[in-house]
Amino acid sequence: MTLELASPAPFLFESIANLPMVCQPGLDDRDSLAEGTAGTGPFVLEEAAPGENYTYQVREGYSWGPDGASTDETGTPETIQVRVIPNETTSANELVAGTVNAAQVVGSDTDRLQSAGLFAVETPAIIGEQWHNHAAGRPTSDPVVRTALTQAVDLSELQQVVTAGNGAEPDQLAVLPPTGCPGGSIDALPDHDPEGAAAALDDAGWTVGDDGVRTKDGEQLRVRFIHDATLGPGGRAAAEIAEEAWVALGVEVEAAELPQAQMSEILFGSGDWDVAWEPVNVSTPEQLVPFLSGPGIADGGTNFAAIDNADYSAAVETATGKVGAEGCDDWMAAEEALFASADVVPFASNLVRTFGNGAEFEVTGSLVPTSIRMLG
Repeated sequence: MTLELASPAPFLFESIANLPMVCQPGLDDRDSLAEGTAGTGPFVLEEAAPGENYTYQVREGYSWGPDGASTDETGTPETIQVRVIPNETTSANELVAGTVNAAQVVGSDTDRLQSAGLFAVETPAIIGEQWHNHAAGRPTSDPVVRTALTQAVDLSELQQVVTAGNGAEPDQLAVLPPTGCPGGSIDALPDHDPEGAAAALDDAGWTVGDDGVRTKDGEQLRVRFIHDATLGPGGRAAAEIAEEAWVALGVEVEAAELPQAQMSEILFGSGDWDVAWEPVNVSTPEQLVPFLSGPGIADGGTNFAAIDNADYSAAVETATGKVGAEGCDDWMAAEEALFASADVVPFASNLVRTFGNGAEFEVTGSLVPTSIRMLG
């Protein structure tokens, strides 16, 4: 295999390690990938019902995994059935009952699962991350509005609620192990200041009407707030706190808790949103660049929030010219530029736990298929 780079790649080897490959049949017939796979992994996709369930069969004779991992090991399952369960409490109930063997749980249900003595693997991750839609015509394209929405909420309170008191304040955007740039840039976020947020909106011409909603040039300050259902009861409670703070600020809020599949359809499809809670987790900062700069969804890119931050782009250009950790100060400066403008607001990190009942496994960002061992 030969790689030809169109531009510098400061974390090349780390990125390659996270990149699934499609084999030649899939490249020759791209349509075949809509409902199937073309790879050499230890399990083969047999059936897919997007947003509902997926079925995999073991690949007989597989022996080329990391360090010689194979599918001949005792305890390797012949079939894997993956179910999409939007409600985290339901997942936890099924884990305890033994009707599922593994599930990722991040909210308050983790306490009872730990008390039950279930097997668990912990992975650090951002679980609370607020995005603002910068697309033309959206109220959050205005930096005054973005900053006011950020200042109106107590991010520390949101972190406590969404993690059920078990999490922490994130210090950067790329946190999955192995982390390419350990460090911190979060202090650049606007401070909690509801009165300052209100004053800034007043100065920008957003005046409060008799109904308590702000208007400017005849337009109400109305935002569509969508948040991921996989955040569970803690995410739901935190979203209600944020909504109350924004209403008190004079914002009319249309809020919706949505399954992850619907979140993706809106963020990368219709674009009909203003504020979104959807964590994006990576291990190295350059993996986030296409999501934080460059072409937006309308132009075929992945910059779903249509962010255009010149200071971020300048710092990224400098960092990209350096190898690995040599550019970490510049990567942190790039993130600080985003935070200072409230372009994206990470507010909660946690040790994400993947619990097992009747099965053990390893997790490195995602579950390692060759590590699955069925017990009993």
